[in-house]
Amino acid sequence: MITLSDGLHNFIDGLAIGASFTVSVFQGISTSIAILCEEFPHELGDFVILLNAGMSLQQALFFNFLSACCCYLGLGFGILAGRHFSASWIFALAGGMFLYIALADMVRLEVSGRSPWFGMVPKLGYGHKRENPV
Repeated sequence: MITLSDGLHNFIDGLAIGASFTVSVFQGISTSIAILCEEFPHELGDFVILLNAGMSLQQALFFNFLSACCCYLGLGFGILAGRHFSASWIFALAGGMFLYIALADMVRLEVSGRSPWFGMVPKLGYGHKRENPV
């Protein structure tokens, strides 16, 4: 399951990189660097999860490599789609995916009770609205 979701994640990363290069070389390079910085710890975490699930070192490397290859498929589709369609739709899809992953992790931490500060910002915002009605 983690390999499939990681493959989809990498495919959308490739879409974003490909669409970025159709806009400009500078935007493509900056998007590639940003995704590289995000993917390195993500792939290491997935690798450890695969090892802890009971896979051998070779199996974990193979499945991690297989899911990483989906980025190249996304890159090709991103270049084609970025030329023929609006690249902003691809950026919206990639941005939504990043927001979903980040917020899903934060909500999970809030529910488990490990992060008492997470609920502080919304509570402060609601308190401000009640004290100063518009």
